[in-house]
Amino acid sequence: MFDDLRNQEFFQLNNGAFADFGGSSPISQSSVSRIEEYANDLFSLYPSSTSPKASIDIEIETFSNELLAHFKTDSSKYSIFFAGNTSAVLRSLGHAFPWGPGHKFIYHIDNHNSILGMRNIVSRNSGELEVVSDFPTNTGDSHSLFAYVPQSNFNGKKYPLDWVNKFQELKPGFAHVLLDCAAYSPSCDVDLSALSPDFVAISLLKMFGVSGGALFVRNDIKDIMVNFSPPTYDKMSIVAAYAGMKTRQSFAKSLGCSISEHVYNLAKSLHTSLKEMRHYNNSLLVKLYPEEFGPISEQGGMVTFNLFDSKGHGITHDGIFTIASANNIFVRFGVHCNPGATYTNLEWEGLNIAEATKKHEAACSLTASMISGRFVGSIRVSFGFTSTQNDVDLISNFFRSHFLEKEPESFKEPESFKLAKAFIHPIKGCHGIEIKTDTHRIVRGGLWLDENWGVADEMSTFLDRRRCPKLATLKLDLIDDNLVVTAPDGKSISISTRNRPRGTDFTSSTVCHEKIKGKIYDNRVNSWFTDVLGQKAVLVNFELTEMKPYRCFFTASLDAVGCTTPSKLEQLKPHFIFESDQPFIEDSWQQSDRILGEDLNFRVSRLLPASTEAMIDCETGEEVTEPLRSICLVHGGRRSPAFGLELVAGFVPSRKNPKELKLGSILH
Repeated sequence: MFDDLRNQEFFQLNNGAFADFGGSSPISQSSVSRIEEYANDLFSLYPSSTSPKASIDIEIETFSNELLAHFKTDSSKYSIFFAGNTSAVLRSLGHAFPWGPGHKFIYHIDNHNSILGMRNIVSRNSGELEVVSDFPTNTGDSHSLFAYVPQSNFNGKKYPLDWVNKFQELKPGFAHVLLDCAAYSPSCDVDLSALSPDFVAISLLKMFGVSGGALFVRNDIKDIMVNFSPPTYDKMSIVAAYAGMKTRQSFAKSLGCSISEHVYNLAKSLHTSLKEMRHYNNSLLVKLYPEEFGPISEQGGMVTFNLFDSKGHGITHDGIFTIASANNIFVRFGVHCNPGATYTNLEWEGLNIAEATKKHEAACSLTASMISGRFVGSIRVSFGFTSTQNDVDLISNFFRSHFLEKEPESFKEPESFKLAKAFIHPIKGCHGIEIKTDTHRIVRGGLWLDENWGVADEMSTFLDRRRCPKLATLKLDLIDDNLVVTAPDGKSISISTRNRPRGTDFTSSTVCHEKIKGKIYDNRVNSWFTDVLGQKAVLVNFELTEMKPYRCFFTASLDAVGCTTPSKLEQLKPHFIFESDQPFIEDSWQQSDRILGEDLNFRVSRLLPASTEAMIDCETGEEVTEPLRSICLVHGGRRSPAFGLELVAGFVPSRKNPKELKLGSILH
């Protein structure tokens, strides 16, 4: 029954492993169908002559009552208020609570950002703030609100539900509790007949896979709410959530145990598997938070960790994300909207956190997972009612096969490598052009015409193959002094390579703290790109820049990952292809000096990071897994997936010192 339900309601889960239920449950087909039904029935949204309420409002009312019943209560004790998300309902609560001198907002350090966002409201209204890491023992002089989570969305740690009554008893009528069940209620039941928090927040997205949040407000404390303004919400999302709730109930009946037990057992299985993984030198691959998996009363269906290589260096999340994407593994990376639990578990201290934050903001990538050699985030695997042991096995095998290092092999390096092919990529993101002449001029910025142009959107952000996959399908050719760009439908446009445009000056949005400058082409050119790409686009001719690095690959390595066709090769955007006999012999060349031909000296700056741009098929613009999946597999155990080399020129061409690239040259 479970398998049939899963195939019927969540067939999208069959191609890979989805394990980010801590962020969102996937949407069920029943919810999708419900949205379509209401979208196609305009009259359901309005009252009729036979009913004072629209049918959609009646269904929302029914859902409200059934949702209350799910939490073992009813409308005589609690009222429900829906919103677009959980943060919105908490914001409404924050504005309505009677803050002022002597009123205190006490929040647990393991709270989600949606709770932390209430602090500004409290401060603006002269309320007091207090953060705690355990049960608070003091209340404010007047009304106080204690906000905490029964389950951490960082790692699934559970906190006692009896804190609710204990806090309220500190100052009856003035000590209030906000129970944030967004991470708890998707897998665990809350019995509101046994405890009576003043406010309960839940996430419809995490419970039922549809955007929305809900706030339960105990009816007998409404009088203290100051001008409470119920938030707005999308009615179709609420009825879709109702359908999702029915689907969840069907799954709960088919499991043979509670959802809480189901996800706990899966998480424990994964935790055990990860804990046993060791590199060839017996060093641990995985650092778990926490290291020991507690009983179900203390732990939910989450596993949180970071990876380390055989030398004890942390493996950055960007690289893991790239490999996971190529293998359809969906887990969460980062702080998980929970800075308190993140920094506590990663053992950061206050002053260090402030310094790390400044460095993080100054970093080229705001997705940086390490600052000063330390993690500022983690990998989180979270299971839900549709998860299976097969998901656990896929995830476990993924980390084992890609990141467990085997003892390195020794290579006997040949003395030379012949330059077999060379390419230029005049417009960033478009097809490259193979150099067919025996020689090709090298100018101050690199190979002549290479990366001289780029396509930007209306926000002055340059497009790449991930942002705009259609860009990869545009083929380029050099005819006389013109660059000819051809779209898949045969439409083409010609651009002079000798004459710079006389259009508007262009300055890009910030790229790694720098702004790229150039000239925008006229409306004829920009309209063509806008039309073929299906979005607002302008062609920019860059100003002359410093020498750009070169991407180079080796034939034996290309063969090893199945990158043997022109189309697959184009996905890597190569500059140089060298002949080789042994795959991956080039991997040991980092920071070494090389000479190409007689006088072109280069330095190998690094292994080329494997990018998800390599997942874009340059003929169709569709996402494909190869060759990136094979690249990630054969380069498992690296701190970041890499393939090929990045060469940096050690020379600067000039009129007095002209330089040429010669096909057939030997790299020493």
